[in-house]
Amino acid sequence: MGLNKTETATVFPNTTRSVFYCSHAPPIIWDLQDTTSPWVFAAVAFIISPPAVLLNALIIIAVKRRRELKRTSNILLSSLAVTDLLVGSLCVPLSAVVGLLVSYQVLTDYYICVLDFVAISPTVILTICSIFHLTMMAWERYVAIRKWIDYKVMVTQSLMKKLAIIAWISALVTVSPPVFITAFAGMMRDNERLLAL
Repeated sequence: MGLNKTETATVFPNTTRSVFYCSHAPPIIWDLQDTTSPWVFAAVAFIISPPAVLLNALIIIAVKRRRELKRTSNILLSSLAVTDLLVGSLCVPLSAVVGLLVSYQVLTDYYICVLDFVAISPTVILTICSIFHLTMMAWERYVAIRKWIDYKVMVTQSLMKKLAIIAWISALVTVSPPVFITAFAGMMRDNERLLAL
């Protein structure tokens, strides 16, 4: 099956290589002659992924079941653990599989680019969601240190739950439109190339 979106590019001075790219993510380019890097990335991904899933699942379960951990400050921590669990279980393994499929040219370029889009989009959304969670956790810690007298009045469980929901929704709202616009623009470029042929 080979890949159609291949070009010859100068990777190093006086060296030309065959590369592959997806139109929805032009900066991401795979070197088709490099078969070692995808295996290294896949090995690292499949070694890191199970502990990330297991440890984050343990955090979620511990916060849910243990009474002494059901503190207001741990609500955002368990929500952050959900984002990390999703990255470890979905995004990292799928990115490794995409790299292997590209290096061995197993699928056509359409399916590779769809898989790449499916791997990259949630990764970007979950990364931004993690940043929002960390920001809200920093605010909560600031209030706990600077306004410790009013902490229990200001920071309630319902507020922490609302902040966790806001982090998820904010990540979806701020990241989804650019991701899908980029994908749509890439599809339009592909259609223009096909029509030009």
